[in-house]
Amino acid sequence: MAGCSSLSIFDALADGFIERQFTGYLDLDEDGTAFVGERITGLVAWHRQHMAPRYARYLRAQAVQLEAVQLEAVQPEAGTFDQRHVTAAINRFSELLGETVRGVTPVIAAVLVRHTGPAKLGYLKKQLAEKLAERQEDSQEPLADRLEERRERLVSNFERLFGELTEPQLALIDAYARRSLKDTVYRLENRRQRHAALIAFLGNKPSERDINLFFEKLILRSWEIVDPGYEQFAQAWFQRIEKLIVEVTARLTPAQRAAAVETLRAYADEFDQVAG
Repeated sequence: MAGCSSLSIFDALADGFIERQFTGYLDLDEDGTAFVGERITGLVAWHRQHMAPRYARYLRAQAVQLEAVQLEAVQPEAGTFDQRHVTAAINRFSELLGETVRGVTPVIAAVLVRHTGPAKLGYLKKQLAEKLAERQEDSQEPLADRLEERRERLVSNFERLFGELTEPQLALIDAYARRSLKDTVYRLENRRQRHAALIAFLGNKPSERDINLFFEKLILRSWEIVDPGYEQFAQAWFQRIEKLIVEVTARLTPAQRAAAVETLRAYADEFDQVAG
C-alpha cells in the first residue's frame, strides 16, 4: 500500500483536522471551540456508523471487478473493464461523496449560525480572502513548476492504487496535466464568487436550517447560486478525468491489477475497522 491508508486518513480527521479547518476561518472563543469539538465528535460517530460500511462495500465491489479482469485468459467474457465500469465506479463514488457532504453540512450550519454577527462575519470574510490570496499567489508560480507539481500529484494518486506506472501511463498523465493546468484561473474566480455569496448570505442572519441547505448546494451544485457556466465546466472536467482513468486502466499490467485488488481490499478492511 503506497502512501497513507484510509484508516490513517480517518484517524487524522478525527484527531483535529476538521477542527483546524474551523479554527482557521472562524473567530472562536473557548466556548466556541468546545462547541465545535462536540459537533465534530458527533460527526465522526455518524461517519463510523453510516458511511464507513458503505465505503467498504464500494471498495470491495471495485476489487471484484478488477479481479475479474485477471480471469480474461480463462474467461474472456469476465475480462472486460471498459468505460462503462469506470463511469459506474465514478458515479457511485460521487454518490457516496454527496452523502458524506450531506452529513457534514449540518455540522457546518450549527457552527456558522453562531457567526452571523458583524464582527465574527468580518473575521470569516478576512480569513477567506487571505486563503484565496495564498492560492492566487501559488497560481503565479512559473508554469514549469506548477506543471511538475500537478503531474507529481496525479502520479502519486494513481500509484497509491496501482503501484509504479509504466511510461505510456505516465505520458497520458502528463498530457492531462498540461491540458488541465489552465483551469486554475477559472477555479479561483469561481471560488471567489462562492466566498462572496456565502458572506452575503450569512449577513442576512439565516436560520441553521437555511444555512445547511445553502451550504449543501454551495458544495454540490454551486452553479445554482453563482456562475451558472460552472456546471458546464464541471461536466467537461468530469469527462476529461473519466477519459484519463479509462485510458490508464486500459493499460494496466497484471501486476498493477493485482496490486489494485490488494489495496482496495485492504482499504475496505480498514473502513470496516473504522465502523467497528
